[in-house]
Amino acid sequence: MEAGQKGPSAPLSEEAKQVILGTLLGDGSLRRYKGYAYPRLVIRHSAKQREYLQWKVSFLLGELGGSIKEVRDPMSKGTAKAVYVSSASPKLEGIFQLVSKGVRRKWLNQLRPLGLCVWWLDDGSLVRNRTQAVLCTDSFSLKEVKVARRYFQKVWGLSFRIAPAKRGTQRYRLWLRSTTETKRFLRIIAPFVPECMKQKILLYRKPSSRKRWASEIAGLVRFAISDEDIVQASRQREGS
Repeated sequence: MEAGQKGPSAPLSEEAKQVILGTLLGDGSLRRYKGYAYPRLVIRHSAKQREYLQWKVSFLLGELGGSIKEVRDPMSKGTAKAVYVSSASPKLEGIFQLVSKGVRRKWLNQLRPLGLCVWWLDDGSLVRNRTQAVLCTDSFSLKEVKVARRYFQKVWGLSFRIAPAKRGTQRYRLWLRSTTETKRFLRIIAPFVPECMKQKILLYRKPSSRKRWASEIAGLVRFAISDEDIVQASRQREGS
């Protein structure tokens, strides 16, 4: 909605709010641009993740509008494409006030499993032969990473550890070094994962171990996990 537009606005649904809060911790941005009365939400992914973006947009279309557009990926030096959706609306004002001061407990305390799921799908990876988890909080300050670690411990009972993204850098990530805790985390978000992102919750490098895990979560996910999915995950680069 452009500058100068006024009028009442119904609040966002809880699902839409969770998708926005989660994606703002990951691949989204929310800013108030000069000349606009309301904050603008932008969500961008690589063109390979169009279906995932469509899933996000399905929660937002009836409330914020906006359509998916394709452009050259600004994060790529080549000709790779990116897809994005953009919307400015008075409905975003409350979230803007919540998140504009950075990652704080007040923000994180608003997250529900759907919001955690979106955060993981945006910036989470399975590592160490797909038995451990990492949240790539590279854009967070160290103070914000510590806030997130305490949040996971207090609210979800998950013991994330903080470590540099790479040796010698000032960018930090949150790690679950325990397979048991990684499983606990994935069980929390599994009911909300869309089929197009199923590889993000398939543990283990060995197909036999992954098949047992798939059986464990079969009652949680909203899609079938086939033998081909299990084999395909073993071929993926670790951390993807």
